[in-house]
Amino acid sequence: MKDSDIPHPWGWTAARRAKQAEAIRRWKPWLKSQGPVTPEGKARVAKNASKPDSVRRQVNGMMTELKAVMRRVNAVEAARRRG
Repeated sequence: MKDSDIPHPWGWTAARRAKQAEAIRRWKPWLKSQGPVTPEGKARVAKNASKPDSVRRQVNGMMTELKAVMRRVNAVEAARRRG
C-alpha cells in the first residue's frame, strides 16, 4: 500500500484530495462569490471587522451612562429623604 492510498481521518486519500483540488481550481468558486445578500447576513458580516478594542470602548461608554443614571437616582433618593 502506498502513502497516497492511506486515507486521512475524514476518509480521503491523497489521490482523492488532488482530484478535488484540481476540480476546485477549474470551478474557481471564489470568482463567483457575491457576499451576503440578506440584511441578516450583512449585519453578521459587519461584525467581522469588530476589534476587541471597540468592545472595550462600548463597555466604557455604557459604564459612563450607568454612572450618570446612578447619580440621578441617588440625587432623587436624597431629595425624597429630605422631604
